Amino acid sequence: MVATRAVSQLIWIPSAGVGHLVSVVEIAKLPVRRDDRLSITLLVMNPPSTSKSNPFAELLASVSSSAAMSRICFLELPYEENPPGASSNAAFLGFMFHVQALQDEGKDLLSEFKGSVNAKLEIPTLINPLLARVFPAFALNEEPRVWFLDLARRFRETKGIMINSFKELEPHAVKALLEDDKIRSVYPVGPILSLKGRGSNNSSEILSWLHAQPSSSVVFLCFGSAGSFNDDQVKEIAHGLEKSGNRFLLSLRRPLSMGMLRAYLEEYENLAEIEVLAHPSVGGFVTHCGWNSTLESLWFGVPTAAWPLYAEQQFNAFVMVVEQGMALEVKMDYRKDFGMETKEVVAADVIEKAVR
Repeated sequence: MVATRAVSQLIWIPSAGVGHLVSVVEIAKLPVRRDDRLSITLLVMNPPSTSKSNPFAELLASVSSSAAMSRICFLELPYEENPPGASSNAAFLGFMFHVQALQDEGKDLLSEFKGSVNAKLEIPTLINPLLARVFPAFALNEEPRVWFLDLARRFRETKGIMINSFKELEPHAVKALLEDDKIRSVYPVGPILSLKGRGSNNSSEILSWLHAQPSSSVVFLCFGSAGSFNDDQVKEIAHGLEKSGNRFLLSLRRPLSMGMLRAYLEEYENLAEIEVLAHPSVGGFVTHCGWNSTLESLWFGVPTAAWPLYAEQQFNAFVMVVEQGMALEVKMDYRKDFGMETKEVVAADVIEKAVR
C-alpha cells in the first residue's frame, strides 16, 4: 500500500494589478518547487481591458500551462474599482507603520501636510526627511486614507511580512524594521523578478530595431500598465526627445489620441519591458518608479530618471533620487491619482535635460 502525502493548501491574496501579481507568482514558485506537499491558490481580480491583448490572462495561461506549476492555482474574483494596494519595499512599509502610529496618537497629518510644499516628516526607515509633496495621494485624502491606515494596522497583526527588497539595497530601512519591537518579523526576500518576457506581437519588431542600434544608445520610456498622459504632455515628451538627439523607445498606454504625433511615435500595446531593459542597446530608462520596474532597472544596470504617476510611486522616486542617489529626477512630485492630478505640463526642456 502506497501512502499518499498530505498537501497543505496556502491561500494568497495579491493586490490588484498585473504588476503586483507578477511578483506574487514568482514568490509562489519558490516554496512550491522546494516542497511537493504545498499547493498555493491565488485569489485574483482580473481588471477590465480595452487592449487587444490581456497581460493578466497571458500571465495566468503561462503559469497554468507549466506542469511544474500545477500546484499554483488561480481563483478569479469580480473586479473592484480602486482596490487597496500594499507595500513592496522596506522604506515604504516603514512609512505605512509610522503614519498609522502618528494617526493613532492623534496627530493630524492631513492639515499639516496636504498641499504643503516645504513640510517634511522624519520616517524611521529613511535617512532623509520625507518631503510632503511626495507623500502618496492615498495618505492625504480622507476616503483612501481609511483603508491605508487599516491596512497598516492589519499588517501589524500578522506573524510575518515578506517584502520584495533586500538588505544591500535598503540597509537603513531593513535595519530599522528589524529593530522595531512593535513590528512582527519582516523578511526581505527580494529581488523577486519575472525575467521571462511576456511581450505582444510587436515585441519581435521592437527587438529587431533594438538589435540595429549601438550599445547603450537608446533611451527607453515606459510608465507601467496604467501610465498615460494627455495630448499636451505627449507633445512635450516628443519634442523633448527630439531635441535631445537620442534614439528612443516610448511605450504609452491608452487613453490618448495620438493625432499629429504619429510623425514622432509608434504606439505599442503591452510592450515587454523586461526584454527591452535586458537589451544591450538600452542605456537609459525613464520610469514611473513602480517597484517592479525599479528592481528590473537595477538588475540590468540601466540608469534611470524618475517620473512617478500614482500610488506610492512618488515615494519610490524620493527613495531612488534623494535617499539612494541612484536616479535622476524628471518631476518627483508628478501625480495622477485620487483627485491630486498635476495640472502643469512638464516642459520639453526638462525632459530633454533628464534624458541627455
